[in-house]
Amino acid sequence: MQANPVQIIAPQTITDTLTGYYTSPAKKRTLISKLTFPNASPTAESVSVHLVPSGGTADASNKVISDRTVNNGEAAAIYQLEGQVMEPGDSLHFASDTTGSVIVVVASGVEIY
Repeated sequence: MQANPVQIIAPQTITDTLTGYYTSPAKKRTLISKLTFPNASPTAESVSVHLVPSGGTADASNKVISDRTVNNGEAAAIYQLEGQVMEPGDSLHFASDTTGSVIVVVASGVEIY
């Protein structure tokens, strides 16, 4: 077994449309080390997070964070996902509550194969 620490999601702004931002590669499992949502907006915004099993779609059954408020200037660490193992094809989906959101996502982890 080999483990490779990686940045699984490079910093990027999330949208108000539920979108997949990371899929665990084929033949690899991914251990989530850190998932953070910095907010550079002058106002608070919220974010929702789905951990979707391979072949599934983001819906209420896999929503793991619902409308987490991220205050202006805060970098919200999502501790609930740290240490979670994603199987090949599992994916992370996010959405903010604001059109023109300035919430950013950045994540690191370990790909195991």
